[in-house]
Formats: sequence, structure tokens, C-alpha cells
Amino acid sequence: MKTSQCSCCHRNGVTAVEFALVLPILLIFVFGEFEFARVNMLRNTMENAAFEGGEAVLLLVLPPMTRRPLPKTYLICCESMTRPL
Repeated sequence: MKTSQCSCCHRNGVTAVEFALVLPILLIFVFGEFEFARVNMLRNTMENAAFEGGEAVLLLVLPPMTRRPLPKTYLICCESMTRPL
């Protein structure tokens, strides 16, 4: 009579193969999240630079007597115009 072996003895290396199949997909998701965050940060930086540049040009164009910090209502209006639809 044969001795019955456990079913786990026939699964040597299955975990390593499954890990090797899942790891590239997992890495794609992780690095994709990093790239998405980086692109979002760059977009925010460019938007801020454009806003600051526009404000600097506006302050250069205004006569010296009227140069003062821009009112909050103007800043809020300009900020809402630069948001993507």
C-alpha cells in the first residue's frame, strides 16, 4: 500500500512563480502613481509660475503710484480662470 503524500509537496516553487508574475504588474502601478504625482506637481509649478509672471508684468505696467498688492478678489478671479475645465 502506498503512503499518501500531502498535496503541498507537489507545489514546490509555485509561490515564486506567482510572485514573478505579479511583481511587474505591482511595480507598474507603484511607479505609475509616482509619475502621476510628479506630473501633477509640475503642472502646479507651471501654473504658479504663469500666475507670478502675469502678476509681475501687471505690476510693471501699472504706474508707480498705483503699485500695491493686488486685492484678494482679483487673485481669486484669476485663480478660477486658470483651473482646467
